[in-house]
Amino acid sequence: MPTHSPFDELSSTIYTTKKTRFNAAQRIERQLDFSSFLNSSFNILQIGIAVFLLAFGDGDPTRIKLIALASITIAVLSFTLSNSEAIRSLSIKAYKFHECGKRLSALEIKHRTANAHEDNYDLVSEEYNKIINCYDENHTTSDYRLAQAQINRHRLWLQSPIHYIHSILKPAMLMLIAITSILFFLSLTCKDDDRVSNQEMPTQADSLAR
Repeated sequence: MPTHSPFDELSSTIYTTKKTRFNAAQRIERQLDFSSFLNSSFNILQIGIAVFLLAFGDGDPTRIKLIALASITIAVLSFTLSNSEAIRSLSIKAYKFHECGKRLSALEIKHRTANAHEDNYDLVSEEYNKIINCYDENHTTSDYRLAQAQINRHRLWLQSPIHYIHSILKPAMLMLIAITSILFFLSLTCKDDDRVSNQEMPTQADSLAR
């Protein structure tokens, strides 16, 4: 079994951490893109609801109230997604992860061809720790597992979709809440239509009998 020197282990750690930090930056950037797309979809849906209310505003008051409640729910979810502080915080996190990866990449290239590997161990270790300590945000387990899969070419088919799902999980949950709310209000509207139809049927039968 081949043995690895401490410097080789440190080089491997630097390389793995570099890939992990780039994966973390990609995960957050994907989350921002998906949130932006979802927020635009919510805005389009709100415009559609507003147009519907303008066109059929003189219809059944109960139905209009339910549609208005659905619109309010979508507006709240849209506000949650477009919260400026949250978006700015995510953008900063992505930038920091990317910068950390770039600095680790530069450190790796700088000492890759060093002649006296063992003599440079303390220097490289000190530089590595200094870079890591500059960034208080840590990557996630899915970022690390994806990096391991990319390096070892093992189970990449599994870790890539897991990492993707982790990227869009929070926005997807809001989308699920929006869809569930809309379906709930639509079901109430359909029940109300059935109730009105059942009330009208006896009235029509009485009219025919007369």
